[in-house]
Amino acid sequence: MKLSQDSFKENFRLIANSMVTATSSHWSFIFFFSIIVIWLCIGFWNDFSESWQFLLHIVLAIVTFLMVLLIQHVQHRETRSMQIKLDELLKGVEGARNAFINIQSKPDHHLDKLQNESEQIAAKQSENTTQSDSRDELANEPASNAAVKIKTFGMSD
Repeated sequence: MKLSQDSFKENFRLIANSMVTATSSHWSFIFFFSIIVIWLCIGFWNDFSESWQFLLHIVLAIVTFLMVLLIQHVQHRETRSMQIKLDELLKGVEGARNAFINIQSKPDHHLDKLQNESEQIAAKQSENTTQSDSRDELANEPASNAAVKIKTFGMSD
């Protein structure tokens, strides 16, 4: 049972990715543009009857619904994979807080708390950087062009 469910999920993923890739190509645009032109010609020929308009609305609603589902599926998968990659990077960075690993599954109040902490840390770092930059500018004022070249890592004019 589990194997067939996994197989179904994998087949659906492959089909969904293929459909999104196909519908986002320029050939898809040309195809659907041609269909619309043919549809309009048929509409002129039928004097835009009520049944023609009804069929148009039904087809457009179904296609829109299916495309939204396909795009949502692919975007959800990409977001999950991005979160896993970011979690892996957080594990490997020395000094990174482990509280951010698997953060997407935490409740909103926890996310709000972590965001406030991050904003406070960023404000303190910005304040410290501004103070140290003003001290560095006074202490390291270049006396000649040679000092400027050293300060810019040897880059020439």
